[in-house]
Amino acid sequence: MRNLLLLFLVFYASINSMAQKVAVSAYNEARDTPIDEMLNDRSFEVKFLNQQNLDPFLRLQRMEIGVTLPLNVNGKVRNFIDRYLSDTNYLINPYLEWELKVEARFIFENDTLNPILVDGFYIQNYQSFMKNPLPEPKNGAYYTDEEYFKLGGWRKLENQFPFHIRFAPPKAGSWRMQIRIQTADDLFWSPIFDFYVDESENHGYVQVGENKRFLELDGSPFYPVGMNTPWPETAPEFDSTLFSYNIIKEQDKTWYRPEMYRDKGFCVPRVYDKYKDVWSKMAESGVNYVRTIMNPISTEIEWEKLGDYTNRLNQAQEMDELLEFAEAKNLFIHWDLAIHYTFKFNVYYLTQWDWIDNDGTPSYCYKKAFNLERPIEFFSNQDAKKYYKQRLRYIMARWGYSPNIAAFEIMSEISNIGSTADDNNEFYNKNTQVFQDWQIEMGDYLKSLYHGKIHLLTASYSGEMSQKDSTFFKSKSYDFMTSNVYDFGTPDFAKFFTKVVAKRLLNESEKELSENAYNVRSSEKSGENVFSYNIKPLMFSESEPIDCVRNCERSGIEINRSQWQSLFSGLAASLSWSSWYKTDNYKVYGQMQKWISTVDFLYGDWHPGASELYDGDSLKRWNYNANYAEAMDASWRKADLSYMRSGQKSEAIGVLTNKTYNFYNTDTCVTIPVEIQHLLKREAVNLKKQKLQVKGMKKGTYQIDYYLPENQEEPIFTSVQTGRNLDIDLPSIAATKEGYIVLFRVGWHSKR
Repeated sequence: MRNLLLLFLVFYASINSMAQKVAVSAYNEARDTPIDEMLNDRSFEVKFLNQQNLDPFLRLQRMEIGVTLPLNVNGKVRNFIDRYLSDTNYLINPYLEWELKVEARFIFENDTLNPILVDGFYIQNYQSFMKNPLPEPKNGAYYTDEEYFKLGGWRKLENQFPFHIRFAPPKAGSWRMQIRIQTADDLFWSPIFDFYVDESENHGYVQVGENKRFLELDGSPFYPVGMNTPWPETAPEFDSTLFSYNIIKEQDKTWYRPEMYRDKGFCVPRVYDKYKDVWSKMAESGVNYVRTIMNPISTEIEWEKLGDYTNRLNQAQEMDELLEFAEAKNLFIHWDLAIHYTFKFNVYYLTQWDWIDNDGTPSYCYKKAFNLERPIEFFSNQDAKKYYKQRLRYIMARWGYSPNIAAFEIMSEISNIGSTADDNNEFYNKNTQVFQDWQIEMGDYLKSLYHGKIHLLTASYSGEMSQKDSTFFKSKSYDFMTSNVYDFGTPDFAKFFTKVVAKRLLNESEKELSENAYNVRSSEKSGENVFSYNIKPLMFSESEPIDCVRNCERSGIEINRSQWQSLFSGLAASLSWSSWYKTDNYKVYGQMQKWISTVDFLYGDWHPGASELYDGDSLKRWNYNANYAEAMDASWRKADLSYMRSGQKSEAIGVLTNKTYNFYNTDTCVTIPVEIQHLLKREAVNLKKQKLQVKGMKKGTYQIDYYLPENQEEPIFTSVQTGRNLDIDLPSIAATKEGYIVLFRVGWHSKR
């Protein structure tokens, strides 16, 4: 019997070796049955889960491949997942690649020199449930934590294939696939499987355009027009019923207790459903881009237990469904992979998910596992970094296939970490090198993974990044730059977009480097300045005219003003933080999308109106021009201007706004700030002759057409002018919600 067993093992080893060289295509006979059916305890099954017939796969269509585990390996994984045993000799953690790595190797058209390697991920299936209708609170007023978390939840379902592999083939043609399973002391191979991929009309991945200023999709301009939808949460605009049951009234005090302030629990499934409803309304209105953040109350996969995501796999399934929903609605996601307040101290009155653990709340698993005292230690501890990379690996394996993820953001507002208050960057400035090194290391790791390579990557800062921080400048892993910038100076936004954005953030002039933290670096060499340029798109991933938002603006006047002007500022995008609460205002984003789509910002060397195009070397730089900026904004003017100019200086497109029609004289719940009383302490009036100009055009005759945002087909006024500097003046810029924003387009005038 022993000899027979040895003979069988030798025979199996021979067959297993041959399987790596010989293609197996038996799945063509029955795609809905397991492909691999070896009969000994080293066998495992592979199945294409989302293909139920013999039709070929489509280019950039998700392939969902299920993988079982060899019996011995599966038993040890189950011991870990179900907590049957504590002896590590009988446990395998399926989330850590040094304990178990399931990997698919894809080869296109026999190109064995360039295989695509994709990690598998451990998965559990769930069915969500909710009480419907919602029961009234027992106290007649609000839900206690115990009541809230009993409103709904998730039930585990049978799961035949504990590992999945997701892959979107980037090319049409013949492919081969082989699955490799490796434990700490053993290695298993599947046979090689052939499959064919047909061409499709599926869109590809968002990329940085050739001009390094804007984004592109499949060779066409892609301009993100959208907003932050930070995380699933209850709000009166989304779910008035559940919101009303979260209003707490006790001892003459009234406050709202959102999900993130409830102890030891997640959002109930209803909250995710309402979140998708909001995305649906946005997509229908013309929004194409949303930013979401992995938050401990919702889609975070690792918080309580280090390197163990088991108790959060239901949250991961909710993220699956959110991503599939975005794909169906053609929404692109800017996905922030971690929330910064985990590394802060009781900020926003939040105790449950912060760094402090001596207040009766759970401790962050990294802090507990490695005895970290201060947040900065997380970013320098080698073991913490090792485990955090596994978290990134899981994220890329499970969701990185999707072309509807436009970009990954490594962590929100790293410059806010460690501080005791919001927007206090002192801690960041003292530890810039540590944060920079961590971001570069994590970015390089993420880009080492196939799903990381195919996506854009960025980092996030609260306000402007420090000049000492060279993350964007040094690292090739980061494709574009982001900062979260608030308080544009309501309603005088043209001043902000000329003096801050054009003069400092996007200024590539060698003469004005002292304040530029993003694009230019200089060094002394033999008594001369040596300049280096870092041209990458800059996005405000959070933005807001904060004065008005904090003071209960209801109408969205200033958000609309700032969003329209940002389109022509040279930024790759500017995403409002508060717009998602203003559901009646979503239609404005459709108007923005329609207007911006008429310009090909990828080509033609378009540049901001406050800049001139410097063409003295191979790089066409944007150099700030004070004379141009002055014609767009001055504090005494009652209107301002934002526009882009073509490289040939023969076209321009932009927006004109009436500053006298503003939040402060249309709402009554705020006091006018002293510093802007000269602008705002007046009635809203119709305007004319504001002496605003589009400057720097090629000498010639131009036609200027003016439109209202809601009607971009029929101009409300047209003028013809000759010269290099063109007056932007309507007979009257209205002081109404429908007329305080006016669009314009400048082009060559054809004499008839």
